[in-house]
Amino acid sequence: MKAFRTLVKVVVAGLALLIFQAIAAAIVPVKVTMQPHTLPWVVVSNLATAAVLVLLASRSDWRGWRLGLAVSVIRVTRGVTNMMEGAIFLTNTGIDWPRIITNTVITYELAVPLWILPFAKHGGPAPESYHPVDSRPIGEKLWKFAVCDVSYPILYFVAGR
Repeated sequence: MKAFRTLVKVVVAGLALLIFQAIAAAIVPVKVTMQPHTLPWVVVSNLATAAVLVLLASRSDWRGWRLGLAVSVIRVTRGVTNMMEGAIFLTNTGIDWPRIITNTVITYELAVPLWILPFAKHGGPAPESYHPVDSRPIGEKLWKFAVCDVSYPILYFVAGR
């Protein structure tokens, strides 16, 4: 039953993100030529994003507004970072990056209640769970963090070739 409820949250969140994107596009219209099959890609992308955020939120010790804002900040930061990267590296495309960034921020700020409602029902703190990161020595955390930081740009550029 828990897996089914999580799946429902993912689907609802993914579809809600699609609606919020449409609302943001109405508020801040962006003139972009859409490639064929863009809508299915956006739906799959929203579902993947929702799945990751719902799973993260369900494992969190936080609840209510605190959790909703934290999840929203994660998504806004990721979205704006991607748009800034595009603005820096895709300079000759004629894309209106400020409008797209504004559109992204509006979409994910509209989603704050979306991230609060499914997880605010549990009035008390989250059930005690195992925190594997807390059980690791600081040295192990640091070297793994460094490896991740160094490997990300390498993998990013290798995948882009």
